[in-house]
Amino acid sequence: MFRILFLCTGNSARSHAPRSIDGLEREPWDFVVTVCDRAKEACPIFPGQPILAHWGMPDPADVAGDDAMKQTAFKDAFLLPALPIEKLERLALEACVRAIGRQA
Repeated sequence: MFRILFLCTGNSARSHAPRSIDGLEREPWDFVVTVCDRAKEACPIFPGQPILAHWGMPDPADVAGDDAMKQTAFKDAFLLPALPIEKLERLALEACVRAIGRQA
């Protein structure tokens, strides 16, 4: 099982349990993904060399349009679970995680 931390300075649909980052920077994470520019700029140093990525993307909760457009926005915001993580080596995995951010 992997430990994944998504960081955002906002609080909409990305988190059902918003909380401060205090203390989280001392915990070991496998992945740290920032999803807004302010979080990327303020991201602390994490122990254990987690894979870092920035997925700067619009907040899916703010997408206007029909249900299909909204559903697509939420699906695009959560692509990580679709990666075959257990089959990828660290460098390939890091490249895949960073590529998701470039697609946004």
